[in-house]
Amino acid sequence: MRSVLIVDGFSLAFRSFYAYPMTLTSSDGAPINALYGFVTLILAAIESLKPTHVCVFFDTPEPTFRHIQYSQYKANRSEAPDEFKSQVPLIKSFLEDSSIFSFEKPGYEADDLMGSLAVLAEKEGLFTLMFTGDQDSFQCVTDKVCCVMPQRGKAGLREFKRDDVFEKCGVYPEQIIDYKALKGDSSDNIPGVLGVGEKSAVKLLTEFKTLDLIYKNIDKISSESLKKKLVSGKENAFLSYDLARIDVSVDLPFRISELSLDLNWSNIGRFFQAYSFSSLIKRYEHEFSLPSQEGATTVLSVQDFNVKVVDTLSALKSLLPLLKNGFAFDVETTSLCIQDLQLVGISFSCSDDQSYYLPLNTYIKIQKNDQVGSLFADSIHEDVESLESNPYLDLLKGIFEDSSIYKIAHNVKFEYQVLKRYGIHLQGNLWDTMIASFLLHPLEKVGLKDLVLRHFSVSMKSFTDVVPSGGGFQDVPIEEAASYSAADAYYTFALWQRFLPLLKEKNLFDLFSLIESPLSRVLAEMEYAGVSLDVDKINSLRKEFESVQKIMSEQIFSLSGETFNLNSPKQLASVLFDTLELPVIKKTKTGRSTNNSVLESLKEHHEIISCILNYRSNEKLLSTYINSLPYLIHPNTGRVHTSFNQTVAITGRLTSSRPNLQNIPIRTEKGLLLRSVFVPSDSDRYIVSIDYSQIELRLMAHFSEDVAMIKAFCEGNDIHASTASIMFDCSIEEVTKHQRYQAKAVNFGIIYGISAYGLSKNISISRKEAQDMIDDYFKEFPNIRLFIDSVIQKARDNGYVKTDFGRIRPLPNIHSSNRSLRHFDERAAVNTFLQGTAADIMKKAMIHSFRCLHELSLDAMIIIQVHDELVLDVHQKDLNRTINTIKNCMESIVDYRVPLTVDVEFGEDWMDLKRF
Repeated sequence: MRSVLIVDGFSLAFRSFYAYPMTLTSSDGAPINALYGFVTLILAAIESLKPTHVCVFFDTPEPTFRHIQYSQYKANRSEAPDEFKSQVPLIKSFLEDSSIFSFEKPGYEADDLMGSLAVLAEKEGLFTLMFTGDQDSFQCVTDKVCCVMPQRGKAGLREFKRDDVFEKCGVYPEQIIDYKALKGDSSDNIPGVLGVGEKSAVKLLTEFKTLDLIYKNIDKISSESLKKKLVSGKENAFLSYDLARIDVSVDLPFRISELSLDLNWSNIGRFFQAYSFSSLIKRYEHEFSLPSQEGATTVLSVQDFNVKVVDTLSALKSLLPLLKNGFAFDVETTSLCIQDLQLVGISFSCSDDQSYYLPLNTYIKIQKNDQVGSLFADSIHEDVESLESNPYLDLLKGIFEDSSIYKIAHNVKFEYQVLKRYGIHLQGNLWDTMIASFLLHPLEKVGLKDLVLRHFSVSMKSFTDVVPSGGGFQDVPIEEAASYSAADAYYTFALWQRFLPLLKEKNLFDLFSLIESPLSRVLAEMEYAGVSLDVDKINSLRKEFESVQKIMSEQIFSLSGETFNLNSPKQLASVLFDTLELPVIKKTKTGRSTNNSVLESLKEHHEIISCILNYRSNEKLLSTYINSLPYLIHPNTGRVHTSFNQTVAITGRLTSSRPNLQNIPIRTEKGLLLRSVFVPSDSDRYIVSIDYSQIELRLMAHFSEDVAMIKAFCEGNDIHASTASIMFDCSIEEVTKHQRYQAKAVNFGIIYGISAYGLSKNISISRKEAQDMIDDYFKEFPNIRLFIDSVIQKARDNGYVKTDFGRIRPLPNIHSSNRSLRHFDERAAVNTFLQGTAADIMKKAMIHSFRCLHELSLDAMIIIQVHDELVLDVHQKDLNRTINTIKNCMESIVDYRVPLTVDVEFGEDWMDLKRF
């Protein structure tokens, strides 16, 4: 059956704008949430409803006959946000590229055009599907016309025919205009009859059928109050009838035949590619085949390059000369655990049309070795396993260790550690496409398959597509393994060809090549070495924490008068809000909220709240660290091998996982206790902590060029006492402990864009006092205000913030009409500039420190990095030299107006430290 899909363009676009987050942006940071949602909806409708014709109608800014008839028509609507307006041309561009007909006519709403086309389509024998997000079009429903509306979540589309309209509204389609005339429509500011709601309107229309018949039979209405409302509201009722009625007689200057659907899938594919709509590319990839974007190697599908299995020594010897100009490679292993895995194969790519796979699982055997090695020797795990001599790896060793040959990998840290386990030390420039992508597009996913889909519109096979259930890569037949692995190497090489010019164009290559890339080697070594834990101390802490939890839970039960599951939000809510009758602060979809922010606001209402917060804090430490740490210790090494991540934090800070060392609290006594389980690797070694002192404040002094702050740092004064002396107009000696505390809160609060409300909460003063304190601060330090304003203005001008080393963070909401979103990005601009620059400095310091330790042959190793702190495992014979070396490296890494200084401590565990 021939059918026409008639789309209310703005209705679906607005729905999409509010349904998808504003964080959905293009590569240049512009919002594309409405665009993405609109495209998703219209293609889903076409796929599901299979129309033969399609037309999209849009409203125009010009007034319609309704505005002329009633000046307050839609007067309650606020202007569309700029973030929405900027996407309308993109939506129209998509429709044009897709060959989907669209039309608008000044003086008429899209509803009028839709209704008129429905009448025309019915005359020509087409079934009409009116695709819209509101119910105005219900009045057009007939046996030849139905409305289609998107549903929430994954419910898809719902068709509304005559009986469906009645089920939804209580009246039939031919009564919808009368219905709106009576009850009005707040969204369009249609007044209706004052005091008549949905129920009354339905009841009246059930009895009298139409608005005219209601007024002709008004004396038959039994309710005197309702009759009075109808009499006094008669004029508004008939005005509302005219406003709600869709004009179905608009002259349309096109023929139905012009709406015939013939999607241009080639253009649609390119459009998806331009806006990185990876999920849509994957969903509709069967409809189109895309060329690579301009400026990159032509890559269409896995079949477009040759895969050669290197299965003899002579074949490998022939390959080696081809790798000497640089190559991409990928390793395949039996697992992802460095300490357990065995090497299965290696793939290589160094050209546009060829990839190679070397299957090593048939050549390599791991044997046990009882030899015990030094902790920081090159072959750190030789005490567990060692590699039998292998001629294939012997040949590759020279290539991998040739510092004149650059190597490309996706997540080079993993490849580095795998090869190190086999006695190969990866040398030369190591280019990581995962890091390159993160620097270029820090808001987007960095997985290899995600990048290939986004940049080349190719859906690669997943690991589970290739590996048999319950098996490993070693179980995959060589031909299939070769195809899978060679694709990884090939596309890694292709991505590098794309990313290299972009890194240079965006002035990110120095950050990539001088900081992030050499840091990967440092982190790989840190992860490989691991950190020793005191298991006896962990067990002791567990008993202590469990005992405390038991006491606290009994105290809570005593205060509440009943026993309940403390970890059940529902049961806790019942106790707090029903039993104890505390005020409900916040409600969510699942009920009354008992999250920590709610509990904090209830602390003054009952002493049980502090007990619950303490219980939760202890429970988190117990479950996240104390109970899980023993399971993270590898049995072969006796150490925890945490992962340090360079492609997670948008500010450039490192993060860690398994375990997350950054989240170990240090401001509480219980949190500090956790550090006590991290110990040196032997009894003749120390844990050394070297921590940048107030680095972000020092950076603020340098970049703001504030004389008073620079003077305080250069003279070695206590910066918070110096700030307090200026703020409270007294000498440093006269500053009280409380004044210093307040000055410290303001100093650090300014960096994070703290509000008067936030400061008042932090230091327990009134909001007015907090605002006065912030105002006074900026009066005394005017350059800091100018610096903050200049960072925000640059962010507005560019749409992003850039650290002193060139790291870019897009700020998609810096111009948002939503005040909260805009202010968040303004705070993020300042915070990222300072915190990101500090992170880059720390990374430079790590690289320099690592090289110095190696060059001086010191028996020491960097094992942990947390925020502004480096932690080392150091032999006692090299303690003084190591500390002096690292201290010098960290303090001299940049030349700024204020000195960067470090605090140095050492001891027998990470908690029990003393100053050096």
